[in-house]
Amino acid sequence: MAKKGLHRFVYSHSSKKFKKNTDSGLNVMDKVFCDPVHGQISFPPLCVEIIDTFLFQRLRHIKQLGFVSYVYPGGVNTRFEHSLGVGFLARKFMNCLKLQQPELEITEKQILCVEVAGLCHDLGHGPFSHFWEKFIHRADHKEKVVFKHEDLSLQMVDYLLKDKLKQRFEKLKKQGEEILSENDIEFIKKLILGKNEEDSDHHFLYQIINNEDSGLDVDKWDYFMRDCHYVGLKCNFDYNRLIFNARVIRAEDGKQHICFRDKAIHNISDMFKTRSDLHTAVYQHKKVLIVERMMTDALVMAFDKLSGPDGDKMNLVEITKAAVKDGGYEALEKYAILIDSVLFYEIRNSKRPDLLESKKLLVAVEERSSTNNFYKLVDVLDADNTDQKKNYKDYICEQLSKIHGLIPNKECHQLVKLETMDIHWGKKELNPLDYIFIFEKHHPNQAVPLSKMKTDAIYAIPEKYRHIKFLVLTSKMENEFIDALRNVCKRMKKESKIYTE
Repeated sequence: MAKKGLHRFVYSHSSKKFKKNTDSGLNVMDKVFCDPVHGQISFPPLCVEIIDTFLFQRLRHIKQLGFVSYVYPGGVNTRFEHSLGVGFLARKFMNCLKLQQPELEITEKQILCVEVAGLCHDLGHGPFSHFWEKFIHRADHKEKVVFKHEDLSLQMVDYLLKDKLKQRFEKLKKQGEEILSENDIEFIKKLILGKNEEDSDHHFLYQIINNEDSGLDVDKWDYFMRDCHYVGLKCNFDYNRLIFNARVIRAEDGKQHICFRDKAIHNISDMFKTRSDLHTAVYQHKKVLIVERMMTDALVMAFDKLSGPDGDKMNLVEITKAAVKDGGYEALEKYAILIDSVLFYEIRNSKRPDLLESKKLLVAVEERSSTNNFYKLVDVLDADNTDQKKNYKDYICEQLSKIHGLIPNKECHQLVKLETMDIHWGKKELNPLDYIFIFEKHHPNQAVPLSKMKTDAIYAIPEKYRHIKFLVLTSKMENEFIDALRNVCKRMKKESKIYTE
């Protein structure tokens, strides 16, 4: 029963006002969301101010799963609800650690910073999420820039927290609410990156949002469950079991790590298996990769031909690079208009001759059952590493040109396309379970590497933690060319002893 005089304030979407809820003993002003995965979740006023900005609301228009909906129609969830979910799980995890281990002296400010990091970790995503990073790499012929959305997330955090929301935060301060200092903002940025080089006593805080050590973090907990929910697959792990079986212990490296009870080993293993299964069945489904490649080719042809809201030409690569480098209002505003529907329909509905080839690819994606412009999957080749792609393609094109003599080598490089399918447990060839610490019931303050535990559960599967394949695609639909390409692939597998399923 709530204590007299203490109330919880719940945000009403219909009235736009805060209402008292006398069923709680909290004196906070929270906004409540009904989430399809986590149920009722809430955020404090400072987080609400962040959520109600243009840069955050933009995430409503960025699909979490890129082009997965072309295979799984339900896979249309967005970065917006995922970001809310990560922020919610971050606070939940922190509150649980604080309750179970008072000696950690976790402060409300630390909890708030971790929560804000969870909310803001994906602000920098471009159209169709991770697709944008691949597109920028392929489209920027001059520098081959390695663009990471985290870099842009940091710029947006700086702009929002230090500039855009400064006056609103001052108003919250006058109302007695917790606000963020310059040091807090820098701390939030480090939490997003998961980078901690100095603070060994608080190393565990950097493992909540983006666990660079093992990959076991709330970001993955949310999107595994959320993505399974939307595509209609079963999720085989329970994040609540992990949260309530977690404990912060100083490990052999001298740092405070988040460790887990030995009885949670199977659940941890299931989480990484879920990751591998999702990549195999959903994220890197063959048809998804084909659609992704067609969309990439369409945008590469059109990236400097599209028009902005003011009618001026906008170079998609330069806009993205400027936002990462500058981070100012003007640069971020230009980048923020780049959302899924703007790019897709700008090309799809265009009648301009210079966008005709790009439009054909988008039409083929939409109408693949009635068009022959949808890229043909000819074969799948196993590989030892991703760097082999160039050698594979050079060999294939050389064989097609010299032996079959169908087309020149240069033209062949345009018609034959190799897409990488890279399936692993999160740390490429390594077993991520080897980077997790476990504790036993009778030794709650002793962190033991999971690899040293006397159990075979984590090593039951798989024998190999990374599998790399190349999808051999072609945009040329003539049967003679496709047959020749298929024969070259068969000869290649035979000569180099490469096998495929």
